Amino acid sequence: MALKSLKNPSIRNAALATTPMQKIARPEDVTGTIAYLASYNLSGHVSGEIVLANGDVVHASSTDQPDLFYGIASSFGTLGVVTLLKLRLIASKPYVILKSIPVRSIEEAVSVIESAISHESTDYVDGIMYGPECGIIFEGQLVDIIATGTPVRTFTRPKDPWFYLYAKDATNNCESTVTEAIPIVDYLFRYDRGAFWVGWYVFKYFKTPFNCVTRWLLDKFIHTRVMVHALHKSGLSDQYIAQDVGIPYTKVPEFFWFIEREFGFFPIWLCPVNVRGPSN
Repeated sequence: MALKSLKNPSIRNAALATTPMQKIARPEDVTGTIAYLASYNLSGHVSGEIVLANGDVVHASSTDQPDLFYGIASSFGTLGVVTLLKLRLIASKPYVILKSIPVRSIEEAVSVIESAISHESTDYVDGIMYGPECGIIFEGQLVDIIATGTPVRTFTRPKDPWFYLYAKDATNNCESTVTEAIPIVDYLFRYDRGAFWVGWYVFKYFKTPFNCVTRWLLDKFIHTRVMVHALHKSGLSDQYIAQDVGIPYTKVPEFFWFIEREFGFFPIWLCPVNVRGPSN
């Protein structure tokens, strides 16, 4: 039934229109118009249209089938195919004032994250743990004007550092919070070059020296879209996975130490999720 419904041109066109890789424009086109904020400034999805397994096309919102509306997030198609989303957006601003806060334990990282998201002025929060006693939390705020003397940092040019490497240096060289201004394009695409830290494995796989010169020379090959395409074409996607897990704040330290003990995987990306509705 679902296959039959998707043969309907209007449903198929709606589905293709929401395929991310088909809709990506230049970074300037996207970030110059809107910014999507995981904060108190934005409540996220307003409503959506979903094709269920039996072929029914249903409308879902916080008041209309709320269980489906709140449960569909991160369900990866198991509950249905989302063909239309109505989002609440706000106007972008040219800069993000980013505070980089070094932490020395996962417990401290969770505490700093909880403090950051409690501030209504905070627009962005994430973090990286490079090891059991080495990490950094980022707290960002959109601004129109940056104060005189605030250093500006960029991450999209070939000569710029990869964001995760820049952050790692900050954890090693600074004991206190570092505040910098980042252009909105550079902030939203800060993990694009190197695809977080996946690019390091590419250099290792091809036995290529990993330094600022080689990263500069090979820059056009180490953007996320290029590497994801190569990953699937090469068949290596059958051997590697990227795993996201949702853990309540109170259980993060316990899970972190389990991962460290059993696997020793680092770095680990920390990304708080603002859960809303009855799905929590």
